[in-house]
Amino acid sequence: MKTFTLIIFISLTFVSCRKQDEWLDKKSSKSDVVPTTLDDYQAILDNTEIMNTYYPSLGLVGSDNYLITDASWNGMRDIAVKNMYAWAKDIYEGSTTGSIWEWSKPYEIVEYSNVVLEGIDKINISDVNRAQWNNIKGSALFYRAYAFYNLAQLFCKPFDPLTSDSDLGIPLRLNSDVNIKSTRATVKQTYDQIINDLLIAESLLSETPLYKTRPSIPAIKALLAKSYLLMDDYENALKYAEMALNYNNILIDYNTLNTSTTYSLPNFKTGNPEVIFYATATSYSVVMSRATQIVSPDLYNSYLGDDLRKKVFYRGTIPSISFTGHQNGSNNVFAGLANNELFLLKAECQIRLGNLNSGLGTLKDLLTKRWNKNITFSLPTITNEKDALKFILSERRKELPFTSNTRWEDLRRFNTDSRFAQTLTRTINGELYSLPPNDPRYVFPIPPLEILKSNIEQNIR
Repeated sequence: MKTFTLIIFISLTFVSCRKQDEWLDKKSSKSDVVPTTLDDYQAILDNTEIMNTYYPSLGLVGSDNYLITDASWNGMRDIAVKNMYAWAKDIYEGSTTGSIWEWSKPYEIVEYSNVVLEGIDKINISDVNRAQWNNIKGSALFYRAYAFYNLAQLFCKPFDPLTSDSDLGIPLRLNSDVNIKSTRATVKQTYDQIINDLLIAESLLSETPLYKTRPSIPAIKALLAKSYLLMDDYENALKYAEMALNYNNILIDYNTLNTSTTYSLPNFKTGNPEVIFYATATSYSVVMSRATQIVSPDLYNSYLGDDLRKKVFYRGTIPSISFTGHQNGSNNVFAGLANNELFLLKAECQIRLGNLNSGLGTLKDLLTKRWNKNITFSLPTITNEKDALKFILSERRKELPFTSNTRWEDLRRFNTDSRFAQTLTRTINGELYSLPPNDPRYVFPIPPLEILKSNIEQNIR
């Protein structure tokens, strides 16, 4: 796959004295040309180091699915990550020199996407290039929407229909000119932009991408389903989940996997048939390293004896259990889209829309593939929505424990319903730390350097 690297000195903030022409005219380190052709713009999007890696994972740091020892915590050098683990109000401690990776990397994806969108608009469409032009535009819109989606899960309040018109969203960068000053949109405007980008892209992309690092129609529909779920629009979430699964509903039978290797799931080169769109997240060593990570005993013990996920996902012995079950068959944190999540999403929406038996049936389709084939699988007796949703939340935690920010997203949205709200706790150096439901700390602070340079409003913690 040809890649094209733009040397774009994207401002870590959104205010810069550098003119757009100055950085856009920088030569590519690989092809030594300014992008002008459709092949050039496709190559920009094929730069997987930019477009498919380092998606934010602060929610994973703050989740309840793992522990680290006091010694590991005391030895952490990254103050921001150390404070995130303890759910501190001021994770940066006022510093303007700390890492702003989780903020700047998604906006780098947005900037590249905007460069491509503006560039291809200058290329005339013909019968010869129409399919390629459409696919490039649709891909750029998807990447921008996916970056906005990931930012919204960390730096905005959860979507609330009653307050989304006034709750602070993220800056919606829709132009590549870094001299345009940014302001924060509302949460509603943020989700409207995500949905709008995806709906336009839906009519442009192909069904089957050449590589799973590229967007596709199933990926569009999967992200629409996830977005509508967070907006409590269960009808649309169900519709798009089913549409995505109509293209590919394959689930790996865990009975066929080799659990004697470090990573049981297929690696990226071999190909995982459940994966719709491939991306990875920032991986903090203290969180994801097998040398320091301890999977939460509460999570680990929730798997029943014949649940093969316990053997596929985890290595080590109690109490030092570590996670090795990423969808890419490696130690890279999976941050893409996959069928297993869509099955869970579909089941939840069916249950919330009053179709209890259908939802449990969908869930059974997934769990049967995760169960020892020599033991007949049966669901627990569930007769009401509340118990069904509790079961869904539990299964989402067990199926997607270290899939980027998924657990964090679930905690945020389920906490708004008192039936499922929970307080998280950690003990560090003998001191108890807690994170109550709907606490302002479920919204991360914007890096101080960004606030200093752009003067956008900070999140209140």
